[in-house]
Amino acid sequence: MSYADDLSKLPTDDSEITGKEKYYVTMLFPKDEVVRPSPLYQIIAITALFSILSLPVVDQSIEKYVKISHPYGKLVIKSFFFMFIYFMLLSYVIYTK
Repeated sequence: MSYADDLSKLPTDDSEITGKEKYYVTMLFPKDEVVRPSPLYQIIAITALFSILSLPVVDQSIEKYVKISHPYGKLVIKSFFFMFIYFMLLSYVIYTK
């Protein structure tokens, strides 16, 4: 027992779409424009963040404020800073476009 219609047996309409119908379709289903920063911007942002987080001042600040002196601990803290700052930069670029 089938409760649904078979798609191949449904009637079709081959007539042209009117202007009014086209307006309703575009109003109901707008084309989503994906905003992405350029690859050059991403490379520059990644390079700048990596350079800044590789400075000895950052290591000293982590040891002073977070009290972590193990190299892997500092690497984890820097990774979280990198992800957070990069996410904020990309969000800012996407929001301003």
